[in-house]
Amino acid sequence: MIDIEPVLEAAREAKANGSTRFCMGAAWRDLAGRKSGFEKILKMVTEVRGMGMEGESLLQEGDVILMVVCTTLGMLSPEQAVRLKNAGLSAYNHNLDTSREFYPSVITSRTYDERLATIDAVRDAGISVCSGGILGLGEKDEDRVGLIHEVSK
Repeated sequence: MIDIEPVLEAAREAKANGSTRFCMGAAWRDLAGRKSGFEKILKMVTEVRGMGMEGESLLQEGDVILMVVCTTLGMLSPEQAVRLKNAGLSAYNHNLDTSREFYPSVITSRTYDERLATIDAVRDAGISVCSGGILGLGEKDEDRVGLIHEVSK
């Protein structure tokens, strides 16, 4: 977890360069027991949102492109998702990786249902979900179809 100021500087640079999406990610299984890290993330989201990017008109002809503030942080509880939404989070990336059937062959540190619960918590909090998978893990065509079916829900 890096300091807040370098993240904010990157967000300012992204805005100056015309970016419409700023995504922050951290690599951990979940946020449980990492209260200080989560508080830092909430501050980052609030500060990036406070830069005036959300809702700012970027086109001349009346069209509006919203600056999306997003994160990818692993598993979230419903309470954490609501706190992120209240801080100004627009989108959350949480990949399913593969089909339910092939998932145990790829990942053993969490279950498919835990991943779906995070997606549900994010969606229920009113945050847009971005989810996908990884191809070429040894899955069958049926697994690819299963992944497509799941992310289409």
